Amino acid sequence: MMKKTGYLVLLIFCINMQAQQAVSKGISLQNRLSSKVLDAYNNNFEGKANDFYNYCELLTNSTLTPEAKKEIVLSIEQLFDNQNPIIVDFTAAGHQSILLLDLLQKLKTSKPMHFSVTHQNEYSGIFAEGWLMKYRVKTTIDGQEIETPINQQVFLIETEKTFGTVIRKVWKSYFGAMH
Repeated sequence: MMKKTGYLVLLIFCINMQAQQAVSKGISLQNRLSSKVLDAYNNNFEGKANDFYNYCELLTNSTLTPEAKKEIVLSIEQLFDNQNPIIVDFTAAGHQSILLLDLLQKLKTSKPMHFSVTHQNEYSGIFAEGWLMKYRVKTTIDGQEIETPINQQVFLIETEKTFGTVIRKVWKSYFGAMH
């Protein structure tokens, strides 16, 4: 009898934990932030996307020192929530997937390239911690252009940050995977 009661209590505990997780994950950013705030963060992500491609372009510069390229890679890694997400290889036709670190290594040894972000759209597909940002990247190599559509996951994660003796909740923004 004690064993059955123990299993019942454990089962109720597990069901309660899953329900709490489902509720916390189900609250979308639209319910937590105003549309003006979401628009501002989306504009911020558009700027970060431009920064990302500018960093990538710098990696193709053969005159940069290895130390400078290492600093650029660190700056790129800080833009992402995961240090090595799957992204789109926008340097070649075919919309192939590649790990971020593999792409960065490829850029360090490639010919000079120019990247520009075009057709930036509104955010879509809002979920609990972010949304999907759609845009196109134009890559120019030796006068040849490749245009690649990108679906970029972006995340806003609420964290606590200490300012002296005061603890505040702040939103940190990161890129996720590309499709």
